[in-house]
Amino acid sequence: MGIGKKIISLLGLRDQGSVNISKGDYKDKIENGIGWASYITTDSKYSQNEVSGAQTIDLGEITSFSSITINQKGSGTTKVSILDSNGNIVVKKSNLIDYGSIYILLKAK
Repeated sequence: MGIGKKIISLLGLRDQGSVNISKGDYKDKIENGIGWASYITTDSKYSQNEVSGAQTIDLGEITSFSSITINQKGSGTTKVSILDSNGNIVVKKSNLIDYGSIYILLKAK
């Protein structure tokens, strides 16, 4: 593992590659026992949320892309799942680092 990858891993920013998806409706399921903030851009629409605990956010229809960043506000574990319209998990990521971040880029084809 190169130095750059080690630094990114230490910051909690892992697997920075994009994920190809089919155009359609998606949801972002966040599981966290502490506070977190989300920053989401979907097809040029931006939203921001600050919550504690679990929540599912409707991303709506993705026809181009969706950029999702979840910042953890404390110690603990954060799990993020992207669900398609049938409730199937398309992407699943987790963060075990205090105050870490999870980033997901969905690209519709």
